[in-house]
Amino acid sequence: LVNDNAMVARHLLTKCEALSDTLLIEVAENKTEYHRLAIANRTDLSPRLCKTLVSKNEDKVQLTLVRNLGAGLDEEVIGMLLEASRSNPSLCEGLLCRPELSAEHAHEMFWWVSSALRTYILKNYDIDIAVIDRAVGEATHNALIDERPSPYALIMDRNNGYDPSKVEEFTNLFRTLDGDALCEKLSAILGVREETAQR
Repeated sequence: LVNDNAMVARHLLTKCEALSDTLLIEVAENKTEYHRLAIANRTDLSPRLCKTLVSKNEDKVQLTLVRNLGAGLDEEVIGMLLEASRSNPSLCEGLLCRPELSAEHAHEMFWWVSSALRTYILKNYDIDIAVIDRAVGEATHNALIDERPSPYALIMDRNNGYDPSKVEEFTNLFRTLDGDALCEKLSAILGVREETAQR
């Protein structure tokens, strides 16, 4: 019955406690998204089963799983969901409500969530300033590797390439300034319009 069409299988996949993890994983791997959605609604899900469901990269299934507090999300599954949340913003709020989410996880999400969720993270997670500084430095370094147009002249040495001291000077702007003052300074340093600096 669990391998029948979704209308027939749904109730069993969601409610039946007699179904083994092995059978549920087999159904999750081989049947439809509707079957996986029914499984994601079970009141008790093992990390192994959660991993199978998440690995299918289906937005509705992942969101259902994140909202299901009976789902056993281990470190590996949380990592997979964090990566999925980069392109699926609806996952972000649900993830921040999960008891398994650590400050490190929340900090990782900080860079791609909405401004409202950034505020939530800063208020509810104790993130060490050194962690934030390190992340800013890494993000800046990655930007330098990816692009080297003239606006990066401040933090690039034309002869020697990447200059850590200039990166420090640049990232320090974000620690000491905010709002209009930051935009004005960025505009002047990078040689771009203030509207561009604001973005």
